[in-house]
Amino acid sequence: MIRHRVFLVAAACALGACQPAPSDTEAADRNAAPSPATVPEPMPDLQPDRAAGAVDAVQVADATTPAGNAAFDARRFAGRYASDAESLEVGAEGRYRLATPGRLGTAAAPPTGGTWSVDATGRHVLLDADDKATADRLFALAADGSLRESGGTAVLRRASE
Repeated sequence: MIRHRVFLVAAACALGACQPAPSDTEAADRNAAPSPATVPEPMPDLQPDRAAGAVDAVQVADATTPAGNAAFDARRFAGRYASDAESLEVGAEGRYRLATPGRLGTAAAPPTGGTWSVDATGRHVLLDADDKATADRLFALAADGSLRESGGTAVLRRASE
């Protein structure tokens, strides 16, 4: 019985070692590029669909800084802007704080903060919130010094200090 097992093991090893050497064409096929069926397709475009007029903070901020326009005076622009519904404090270093005071019978919303930047033309200011759940806001600089929200109704006027 033991001889029988030894014989079976020896026979299995001999059969495994007796495989013919691969031909030159088989070796070349193994080294060839994978067939088109096995090559993965390129990744789809991962850019999200953007609604008309949507603002991408990364695209705006990459080309600008608070003082990104040589003619733009960040220190002069810094200060407090307000409307009946909002109060915006702009710092010359590129930070802002936006507060929405409570109205009759409503509680004040917690203030938001983030960075601001001006575009290369010096005509638009982007508020990029630190909280990414809060939408970025784009304002046009009006000739009278007020900030008018692009696509919105908010108008923030410089508050007297």
